[in-house]
Amino acid sequence: MGASFEKQKKAVAGKLDVGRFTALPHNVIHSVEFRALGYAARALLFDIAAQYNQSNNGKLVCCMKYLKPLGWTSNDTITRSLKALIKSGLLIQTRQGMMPPCSQAAWFAIGWFSLDVYDGLDIEPKKYQRCRLRPINKTLPIIGKAKANITPIFGEASSSVIPIDGAVKGKIGQLPAPINGDFVDLPSTYPIIQQHYPAEIIRYDH
Repeated sequence: MGASFEKQKKAVAGKLDVGRFTALPHNVIHSVEFRALGYAARALLFDIAAQYNQSNNGKLVCCMKYLKPLGWTSNDTITRSLKALIKSGLLIQTRQGMMPPCSQAAWFAIGWFSLDVYDGLDIEPKKYQRCRLRPINKTLPIIGKAKANITPIFGEASSSVIPIDGAVKGKIGQLPAPINGDFVDLPSTYPIIQQHYPAEIIRYDH
């Protein structure tokens, strides 16, 4: 006999009880923008997205006070990774940070979600646009263009010994040898040759 409905419900609840988690959509993972990021930028994206609670997109922070407990120690790495994320569109800055005495943290929004926060932003909420992601084309390289293939698909081609459009016509009017035969070894019997070179004809006749 099968398990009771309550036992099945508890079993399912136990498998799903993993607490909060950060979901990264597959269209983000398989996008040109995400794949072009370095590993530090990808890690930073996860740590910033971990703040998201479905009601605070647009108010996420990337300050050292938040990141240091997560293992981030280099301001230079954070700055370069943050610039790469903003350039990709996966992260959108919604408020400019300010140094002391104002001491105002910069705010960010995850690019593939809509805004949740509208107050205190430095951008016009109505003009906010989610990022446009380009899917990876598996037949082309992610970065740059592929070099043209200079060899045939099926093996290597041998160099052609004749022109593509047929034989080349000689520039001298006559060929040095007959087309269908050997080179001429004997003097010609042409009348002009007989007239000027009779001795040669007699010599070859003998």
